[in-house]
Amino acid sequence: MNRNTTSTNSGPSILRKVSLNVLWLLLLLCISAGSSFSQITFGGLTEIEIRKGERDSSPYLNQTPSDQWTLFTPRVRLFFLADISPSWFVEGSFQADHYYSESLSNVIIAMLNVNWVPSSRENLRIGAGSFPTPFGAYASRIHQSNNPFIQLPLMYARGMPINRQTGIYQPGSSGGYDLNSYYGLSLVYRRAYSQGLLLHLADHRNQRYDLRLAATLMPVSGYENFGRYGRPALTARASFRPFIWLNTGISISHGAYLSPDNDTREMLDGVSFEQYTQTIVAANAEISYTYIRLLGEAGWNRWKVPDVDEYYELAEGPFNADAWFGMAELQFNFPFYPGMYSGFRAESIQPKHLGRSGGYGYGSGTETGMTVGRAWAYTTWRYEWVVGRKLTRDITLKTSYLLTDNHYSDTEDNVFSIQLSVMF
Repeated sequence: MNRNTTSTNSGPSILRKVSLNVLWLLLLLCISAGSSFSQITFGGLTEIEIRKGERDSSPYLNQTPSDQWTLFTPRVRLFFLADISPSWFVEGSFQADHYYSESLSNVIIAMLNVNWVPSSRENLRIGAGSFPTPFGAYASRIHQSNNPFIQLPLMYARGMPINRQTGIYQPGSSGGYDLNSYYGLSLVYRRAYSQGLLLHLADHRNQRYDLRLAATLMPVSGYENFGRYGRPALTARASFRPFIWLNTGISISHGAYLSPDNDTREMLDGVSFEQYTQTIVAANAEISYTYIRLLGEAGWNRWKVPDVDEYYELAEGPFNADAWFGMAELQFNFPFYPGMYSGFRAESIQPKHLGRSGGYGYGSGTETGMTVGRAWAYTTWRYEWVVGRKLTRDITLKTSYLLTDNHYSDTEDNVFSIQLSVMF
């Protein structure tokens, strides 16, 4: 990936300096501070699983190493919180995972941010660095292991045929279209963090509202740690709890996502890459009453993508690659067995027709369920059943079965899994 790009606008440069250079400086000051107030608190998460997938299972497609019975750790995390003063603190996490390979990835710093809390009531927080992506109903659940299911939601887990260099994934020389042969983008980056500036306003006492506004280097499907454009991406989430049993929310993100390599720049010489954007909107509502929790979320996503001709060569665009997505969860807590619950989740991503006449080479007829020049990806439905038990406050045992229906394709990637989640 080419990182030697230039820009005459200072916006990304300012973001980089604030979210990286200043962050590292303040972290060093925090660790070396002589004040008696300074302290560092550590915590962690380990998930140990037994999984059995099918023929097409892969870490990228359904977070499952293979079609064999496998004992593995999908995610390992170490969290830390470092106080600098009553108004300043740094937080972060180290993480290894199985998202892209059959073995744990190298340890990455998934989150590292410095924060200022100007009020003693702690309602307002201003942060810079790398932080959980403030988008969707799972915005605060991915990193805190508050997922009652085992699988990530579909918007984090399913890679769409969109990449960061050329927009639409290009089929191989044989013309084949294999869901397992490429690494596209999920609607929301599956590691669920962003880089930039964050303003967080929340009612921590009564939990009536929670507002988050972020200026980031990429929109929610991207995860670059450097800027290429004259303006940042903007992501916002607002949630409100009008009643103790009802929580509602709306999320939106918009920004340029395409990070062109040298070949793409040569084909699109002189073209502004800021026009290739992701726009995504979602709304959710969660009802919790007695022993039942019901969560629903629905949204729409648009990637603006360079046009592609019949020879798989890029031409100036863009056209619209749209998709609707939705999720519904039902959880029942057993009153006669405290700590035990059962849940069901249904999800779908439904790509729509391309907004222009391009898109040659993305399937045809009944063979793939896609029409040349119209649809650009598979419609996908997923269903997960789970039974879980909180053995202690920090230890949860879950078992689940994931059923996937990739319409008009023969992808076999259903998963049975047992997970032991341990916080410490």
